[in-house]
Amino acid sequence: MAEVDANLRAIEKGYAKFREKHEELVAKLDQLENATKDLENINLGAFSIQFSDLLLDTIGKHKSLLLNARDGIDVSILSYTDEVSSLYRKMMKMVKV
Repeated sequence: MAEVDANLRAIEKGYAKFREKHEELVAKLDQLENATKDLENINLGAFSIQFSDLLLDTIGKHKSLLLNARDGIDVSILSYTDEVSSLYRKMMKMVKV
């Protein structure tokens, strides 16, 4: 039984590390997006504006993919740990009977 608790804690710890790294990556994409927007403010002609628009679009798509992936993982991890916890509690009730 202690093994189940230890495994759940390990999952939660690993998940927290994933969220930390995910937030770092999103922050770096935000920095890249801001730097690209700064490039737009420098008038280098039509080419630079088209390039920065393309780059901003690409950054936006990557951020969207990252956030959607994180949301999917959030739901998966939470449902998995909830299900394991529920099964663990049911098993403990059966053992006590």
